[in-house]
Order: sequence, then C-alpha cells, then structure tokens
Amino acid sequence: LLSRRQRQMCIRDRLEAVPNADYKLLLTSRYLNFETWESIAEIMQFSVQWVHELHKRALKNFGEIYGLT
Repeated sequence: LLSRRQRQMCIRDRLEAVPNADYKLLLTSRYLNFETWESIAEIMQFSVQWVHELHKRALKNFGEIYGLT
C-alpha cells in the first residue's frame, strides 16, 4: 500500500501531464489542497457554477490523457 505522501506525489505527477493551466490549477486545488468550490472560484476569479463546468471538463480531459474514458 502507498502512504498518503506517496499517493499525493502520484496524483501530483499525473496532474503535471494536464496541458490546460486552468484544469491543472482546479484539479490541484481540489484534490491536493482540498480547497472548497467557493475557494477555488475565488482563486480563479470565476463563478462557482463555471468552476463546476471546468471541473467536469478537466476530469474528462484527465480521463482522456490516462485512457480512463
């Protein structure tokens, strides 16, 4: 089993392969920094609704990169 730190490093490495900077920031903020949707929206200067839409797109992109879709 991987330690928490090892899992975080693995996630970080995979997120580095995401070419879109907004997707990378959103996914890193959510899954490594455990930010709330509201906090991410503030950081990115987007509405919460747009952050949710970007999240959906970012997950789709991530899945395409790693053959998960």
